[in-house]
Amino acid sequence: LLSNNQMISDLPKDSVVLLRFFNFNSGEREWEKAYVLKKGDVKEGTDKADLTLALHSKYINGLTTSNFCDVIKTAKSNGDLGAYTDLSTTSLLWKFKSMFKYRNCLGF
Repeated sequence: LLSNNQMISDLPKDSVVLLRFFNFNSGEREWEKAYVLKKGDVKEGTDKADLTLALHSKYINGLTTSNFCDVIKTAKSNGDLGAYTDLSTTSLLWKFKSMFKYRNCLGF
């Protein structure tokens, strides 16, 4: 479903975003599935990413193309979303400058 999302289609062609799901079923963070997001493409797996988004797996079942932003906003407000990068703030902003229109969606 995510590959049909407009935001995924609008990713810069040289960028990689990793969407990782986790749970706390054992009392500690356990990683579940991960998806590599590239311009117009979503594949299960891991890859060196420019940006990693970690999302609690309780949001998976409700995640659709049309409500992606709402789910991300809800997860962020509930403390169930993390964002990680090895890029400097300047490099990250420059690389994803075309995504500025989605800043409210991602809550940044």
